[in-house]
Amino acid sequence: MFKAYGNFWKQYFDFKGRTSRKGYWWVVLANALISLFFYVCLLMAMGQMLASNVDATPGGKFPGMIICMLSILGLIGLYHLAIIIPSLAISVRRYRDAGLNPWWVWLLPLSGLAIVAAAMTQTFSTQLGSLLLAFYIVSVVMSLANLVICALPSDYIVKNK
Repeated sequence: MFKAYGNFWKQYFDFKGRTSRKGYWWVVLANALISLFFYVCLLMAMGQMLASNVDATPGGKFPGMIICMLSILGLIGLYHLAIIIPSLAISVRRYRDAGLNPWWVWLLPLSGLAIVAAAMTQTFSTQLGSLLLAFYIVSVVMSLANLVICALPSDYIVKNK
């Protein structure tokens, strides 16, 4: 697991080559565990704040708890920003290993961006709700497709044409 995660960071901008199923899923597990750790820390800070009846108004009793929660949220945001490019790179390599054109990796982010751009042109109306529902449905379908593709054995698509 540690070797695969180390390779994930070493191959930060490597969009060439291949990544095995094992290497891909170890990285997914490691990223999930790191995210879980951050979110548990955030929930613990929130629970501590709620349990101690923190006054969140300016000049309140415990502004340190608010700063702690904002710091954890900042770390979560920085971590997720840091893994965007290597996650795309490992997905491209995994798609290539499964025998699929790696350009398919860009379908989910680009389709989501198109729907969000369309939603931003709308005022708050039923059309906006419909576009956000469409974004959600497209995201779920594309995420499930990505899950299936990344679970395929090496050269599966090439062998089964």
